[in-house]
Amino acid sequence: MRRHRQLQDEIDNIHNQNHRLFQDIGSAWHRDRKMAVFLEDQRHVYQRQHFRVMEEMEDRQSQLNAERKALLDKEADYYEARRKLTVGGEQS
Repeated sequence: MRRHRQLQDEIDNIHNQNHRLFQDIGSAWHRDRKMAVFLEDQRHVYQRQHFRVMEEMEDRQSQLNAERKALLDKEADYYEARRKLTVGGEQS
């Protein structure tokens, strides 16, 4: 889960850098119509890819949360079983 959070932070950082890059390049080339159209197309391609990656990251986060919950439930079951054995062993 820690590595997943690190990846999310890296993706956010890259996204912010890309956003600034598109703004900087767009402001430099805004008078060239062909370049402006090309940059806008590339920005849309990037946004679709970013959206897809973010959906995958959210899906993975849900999987990790479900795995974590299952492990915590299993741990609680083991502790309860151990407690019952300890209590049952003392009564014998």
